[in-house]
Amino acid sequence: MFYLLVSLKPTRSIMINKLVLIGAGNVATHIGQALYNQGVDIVQVYSRSLRSAKPLSKQLKAEPITDISQVQQVDAYLFAVKDDVIPELIAAFPFSGRIMLHTAGSVDMEVFSAKTSDYGVVYPLQTFSKQRSVDISEVPFCLEASNSDLAKLLEVWLRKISSSVQFLNKEQRASVHLAAVFACNFSNYMYTVAEDFLRHRQLNFSLLRPLISETARKVTHHLPSQVQTGPAIRADEKIMAKHLQLLTNAPEWQNLYRFVSDSIEKRHKKS
Repeated sequence: MFYLLVSLKPTRSIMINKLVLIGAGNVATHIGQALYNQGVDIVQVYSRSLRSAKPLSKQLKAEPITDISQVQQVDAYLFAVKDDVIPELIAAFPFSGRIMLHTAGSVDMEVFSAKTSDYGVVYPLQTFSKQRSVDISEVPFCLEASNSDLAKLLEVWLRKISSSVQFLNKEQRASVHLAAVFACNFSNYMYTVAEDFLRHRQLNFSLLRPLISETARKVTHHLPSQVQTGPAIRADEKIMAKHLQLLTNAPEWQNLYRFVSDSIEKRHKKS
């Protein structure tokens, strides 16, 4: 059995042995499985939909529930749900005084302060999909806690599943989250634009996969600013004009192309 016990005061102790997982989506699935594999007893899995809660609860040998008032009293509650759902779930929570944690990048940990004095954030800096396995041991976890003793407990707890655990305050975590949106979400949208553009011309997106893989490999060894390529950094106006002509029937993509190209030119003129 995987558990931790940390003394906070002579008359009080805190531990994480039994856990309720609030959420059954991508993040909840990966973190839940990682904790379960380390021996954490996940008692329940909450989701608004039984269709979502059942598959994950079966994997974790937990009880699926769809009513937050049905949560059992356990050591800790891990909220891995959409950011805007967290406050309403906390407001409906049936009791207080236990460890409460969330996995969000841009939600303050103080969202729990009315319910408990032991609260924090365990934000995994990774993109998750249920259908893809991720080596959780390589995922950086950004940690924040309401007190030093809980911080020590959570650090040891997280190091059971990840080799990268860092303490970040809320401003730092929000900055990392925003940077992740640029690096991950916006990049993926660019792939989507490329996919749609090629499909309209009866071409297959798979042509770009080796290029995408090599681009990603480059930034594992170099800073992105050091390996930028393309017509914008070369200020190749003729090529960019041809590209814009190809986008005549897609003015939104034309504007996107102009904006990003201008941004690249300006950024690299400074360096």
